[in-house]
Amino acid sequence: MFKSITETFQLLVEFYNKPSLEKESFSFIKKLDITLNLFGLSVILKLPLILLINPIKNWFFEINDFPSPVADTIDGNLFLSISFVFLYAFIEEGLFRACFTENTVIRRLLATPVLMVCFFALLHRNQNILLNIFPAVFCIAVYLIILAVDKLENYKVLRILLILSAISFGFIHMPSYNGATNMLGLTILFCLPHIIGALVYNFARIRLGLFYAALIHFVYNVMSGYQFY
Repeated sequence: MFKSITETFQLLVEFYNKPSLEKESFSFIKKLDITLNLFGLSVILKLPLILLINPIKNWFFEINDFPSPVADTIDGNLFLSISFVFLYAFIEEGLFRACFTENTVIRRLLATPVLMVCFFALLHRNQNILLNIFPAVFCIAVYLIILAVDKLENYKVLRILLILSAISFGFIHMPSYNGATNMLGLTILFCLPHIIGALVYNFARIRLGLFYAALIHFVYNVMSGYQFY
């Protein structure tokens, strides 16, 4: 198992060294095997950070809990709970990673929803500049660039966009931390597990498919107790 995770880590490094949008033609069983290894890898990469930052995070900030109306609805219903968490993961993967495709027209169509969500988020009043406005503006800027680029054949351009997309995914979780005004450095530190997860999800989405990226995301969310990473 450890050897497989090590090999998967090497694949991840090689991918970001010279990324492309080519999808691998693995069998279903092979994809599931890689998916399992990617999940294990994401846990290994995130765990030291989580152990480091959780005591600090709990000391400084009030963490937004799982939305209570939804929690009240799914409490006691395992199937509904699991279904909702998978749907949440799939929607996030669709918003942030579905656009990484070779077809320029489809890429631009799929990059539009995340822009709409971020623009809508900016319309709310009384927002904290750090927690709400900064991540939304950053995300809009990144996905406008993704829209503007004609083709993603240049691996250097694609690598930059994949990393920026992962960072924007991390930053969009900033509203999870109430009371983080004037603590940008700490808040970015707390977003690092999300960014690491996004780098793994990017790889899974491109090499395996969107379903497998959502599956890793979903399993991690379940293991984290609905902490939407």
